[in-house]
Amino acid sequence: MMDGSMVFVREEGWKELKLGRVFAESACYHEKKRGIISQSRYVAHLGNHQDFLTKFDYEIQHKKQVVAISDGARWIWDYWSTNYPEATQILDFFHLIEKIGLWAVLAIKDSSQRKDWMNLCEKLLLNNEAPEVELMIQSIDCQSDKKDKQLKLLTYMTNNKQRINYKTYLDDGLFIGSGAMESANKEVIQKRIRTADAETIGTKVDIKRCSTSSKSKNYLEK
Repeated sequence: MMDGSMVFVREEGWKELKLGRVFAESACYHEKKRGIISQSRYVAHLGNHQDFLTKFDYEIQHKKQVVAISDGARWIWDYWSTNYPEATQILDFFHLIEKIGLWAVLAIKDSSQRKDWMNLCEKLLLNNEAPEVELMIQSIDCQSDKKDKQLKLLTYMTNNKQRINYKTYLDDGLFIGSGAMESANKEVIQKRIRTADAETIGTKVDIKRCSTSSKSKNYLEK
């Protein structure tokens, strides 16, 4: 997994710190219906994504049966498709639902009807029936700006059609959300880098803090 988070750098202002998280299937288990990752390796870089990916690649270049979960940033998918075409790519289920939900707010004014419609979308997506969801979206008559957003949403789903087979992923025991990455952003950036005595970040010492292993428990909220 990989993502970016904004941090304030002395004399440079706000910049994106790119963070990667790598963990083995054997480090994942459930406790009281919550997913837990007992051990991970983190890689961070303050700068362009090419330099970050060089560091990240070092952590996974010898791994087998790689699974990549992301919220859909183009540079992330390009990396996986180019360097690890055999990897299983998964679009964050909750991110997709959020995108559909934001459009539904515009297109379906009745809140009760919208809730039922969204529940059906979730059910279909979790049963590998994404084409049915696309038909549901297409069936709603929209005009002007709503129509443009409808087409963008449908294009987004089409571009990610090989990454939204959620029933298959769940049957294989895989995660379908990037909550682990969100937890990593909080754990690594907020706790390890933004220490009580650090007003800003950007030094080598700060960045090195998160290029380490972590044996602390990370709870997945989603």
